[in-house]
Amino acid sequence: MNRKSSWMAQLKARICDERGLSLLELLAVLTVLVIVGSVMTSTLVTGQKIFTKQTAETQFREDADYVTTRIMNEFYSTPFDEVEMCTPAPCIRIIDSTDTSFNAVENENQDSETDYYYDLDSSKKDTANETVITIVDEQVHIQKATRKPGEATVLQSDELLETRSFFTSSNETFNLATCSAETEGGSCTSGTMELLFILSSDRTSEQMTLESRFGF
Repeated sequence: MNRKSSWMAQLKARICDERGLSLLELLAVLTVLVIVGSVMTSTLVTGQKIFTKQTAETQFREDADYVTTRIMNEFYSTPFDEVEMCTPAPCIRIIDSTDTSFNAVENENQDSETDYYYDLDSSKKDTANETVITIVDEQVHIQKATRKPGEATVLQSDELLETRSFFTSSNETFNLATCSAETEGGSCTSGTMELLFILSSDRTSEQMTLESRFGF
């Protein structure tokens, strides 16, 4: 009890002491505050950097998936006769230049159970339709155009694929990895397309490279 009373008396005297803190006590408090503050600041900055990096990587993947899906849709949802790389790179040109029809032909074989069979007829169009996929100002564009033989190409539409990420232009962005069948002019009618995207963002200095392939 005496010890407790003595401790309470010392605490009360300390609280009522109007002399304030000594220089050594003040320096000790400031040193502790600086150490704790620097640790907390470093932790917060590191956490913010990790969060920003993870958020940017997620955005990169979403934008790359979106652009890849749109490019694949251009190959699969529209008829085309040939695919070629174009200049200036990076650039893909999908060309629909042939009309295809089926003509009914009378079957002269009397032993056949059918009176007609169908013959495939292909002829060149007067006006070819072109889809050009390219990168302009670090954004992917899908351009629709028409072209007549001996005349300049006429641009019909230019669709910007809006993404928050930037796509760096590279000669390897669009690459005709394999070609299973070629036309007389050297264009490809079927094969494998390789996409190599280098993505960046104004929110981080990090970049990400994503690669994908699909057949056509």
